[in-house]
Amino acid sequence: MTPRFICPVPEHLGACVLETGATGQNELRLDSVDFAVVVRGAVTAALLTAVRDCHPTRYVTLDDDTLVIWPAARPAD
Repeated sequence: MTPRFICPVPEHLGACVLETGATGQNELRLDSVDFAVVVRGAVTAALLTAVRDCHPTRYVTLDDDTLVIWPAARPAD
């Protein structure tokens, strides 16, 4: 059984679409690195829009089959 994905991004507008859709029954692979999230697989335009709507404070990119929710900028020291 695939463990449930927990989104590390602290801000969400509503329920996280990635957590909601993260089941072992799809072809997406979700990984988190600190506060960034990388989604690999057949990412649709609808998923891209849903992720951007869910994470409005984050920069979200799609390059071929890799969607990235970038971490928030950290203040300079």
